[in-house]
Amino acid sequence: MDKRPEINMAKQFPQEDVPPTSSSARDLQEWNEDINAICKLLAVTVNAFDAEKTYKKVETLILKHKRWLYSTVSTFLFSCDEQTLSTFISNLDGLREYAYQQIALCAPDDKPRIGQRKKFAAAVDKLWDHSNLVQAQNRSLHDSEETFKARFDKNLIPFKSDFTHDMNMQFISLIAIFTALSFIVFGGISSLDNLFADVGKVPILELMIVGSIWSLCIINLVFVFIYFVAKLTKINIKSSTHEDASLSQRFPFFIWSNFLIVLIFAICCWLYYVDYANAGGWLLSLSKTYSVYTTIGGIVLIGIVFGVAAWFLIKKPKRMKSILTNVEK
Repeated sequence: MDKRPEINMAKQFPQEDVPPTSSSARDLQEWNEDINAICKLLAVTVNAFDAEKTYKKVETLILKHKRWLYSTVSTFLFSCDEQTLSTFISNLDGLREYAYQQIALCAPDDKPRIGQRKKFAAAVDKLWDHSNLVQAQNRSLHDSEETFKARFDKNLIPFKSDFTHDMNMQFISLIAIFTALSFIVFGGISSLDNLFADVGKVPILELMIVGSIWSLCIINLVFVFIYFVAKLTKINIKSSTHEDASLSQRFPFFIWSNFLIVLIFAICCWLYYVDYANAGGWLLSLSKTYSVYTTIGGIVLIGIVFGVAAWFLIKKPKRMKSILTNVEK
């Protein structure tokens, strides 16, 4: 078997840095109590502070436990208010001065005593350094009321302004949409009542022509209204924002609705002209001559038209799918 050289822990670590070997709860509790006792002596007022008594407590702690428990010191300091913490640091400065005075009082040839008191002074320096660190952390973590108010005003007021603006814009949009729907529902019902009041006395073509004109007016009125509301609230109502997009791609519902209504209007106007000029006599003669074929042809034509429309609705080709997607948006 290989014999590895033993490592001398005493040479690797100074005696003051070696953790205590005792792990019992009683020793740990006593260790904490000793540190808290020193902290309480340092937390008194400057006039009531006794450097000699505190120094002796530090001597006892270092001789007994070798080092500080910084967690205990931090817990004690974080529980103090700002004034007490400042007093603690001030008293600790006095304790450091007293510790170095004790070194100076030793005889030059008394090296063991000088080394021991330097050890105590080093322990006080460590406590002083850690306490200043805790004070710096405490200042960074605990803002004063003025600092907190300034930070609050700096960060929250712009957010509040933007949030209020967005809420107002959404509120205006809701009111505008509600107003537009009110125009459509109540104005449309009232107009339709007047339009269909004498439906039995008005020819169907004239009724469809008037209905197409009414539909064009309502659709364009609502679109213009929503367009200006979008400008006011800075809301984008375009389905496509590409620069090369056509008008039908930017506003598909508006464009295609106008297109279909104008198409119906044009067909109805043409049929009305044919009927008014009595230019459709040949169609009536043809239907009387070939009544069976005309009937079957009309049924087949209507079936083809609605079959193709149903196929588009069910299959959703790419072109139709893009149009329906834009309309849904």
